[in-house]
Amino acid sequence: DAAGMPRAVRWAFPGAAPTDLGTLGGPLVASWGYDVNAGGSIVGWSNTPGITTEAVYWAPGAASPTSIHSPALFTFSYAEAISDAETAVGWAGTAAGPAHGFRWSRLGGMVDLGSPVGDCYAYDVNASVWIVATCGFLGTTVAYVRHPVSGAWLNLNDLIPHGCGIVLE
Repeated sequence: DAAGMPRAVRWAFPGAAPTDLGTLGGPLVASWGYDVNAGGSIVGWSNTPGITTEAVYWAPGAASPTSIHSPALFTFSYAEAISDAETAVGWAGTAAGPAHGFRWSRLGGMVDLGSPVGDCYAYDVNASVWIVATCGFLGTTVAYVRHPVSGAWLNLNDLIPHGCGIVLE
């Protein structure tokens, strides 16, 4: 924007100009669009006037974001992906310190997915609500998926032969 703050945009190719998607409001506030689904819904994050970062959702055609953050669960949040079925995932800070993955939908709101080990960052979700994440401690992370029905976290390294020299992060 004119003050040099990053802004999320919607850009329909070809020929159209990018459209500023706005922020959660206030001076010197930024927004970031991080993923878009086939229906045109976008997720990302925006600072608030109090400088908190909140996960946000832009409905198709919306000119400003809706906060999907739950202050009852998290101190801050970032949305990373949205499925074509309108389920968003991301990660958020807890009052206790470690990051947890979250899932959001319009009907269910924001749900704390916890973490199988250390900090957990949910980065993608498919239409069946399988969630991909990295979890771990002090810069050592491993790849996980979360089962959509049982909610169990599965370490993807358990699916490859031990001793093969591959580590999924």
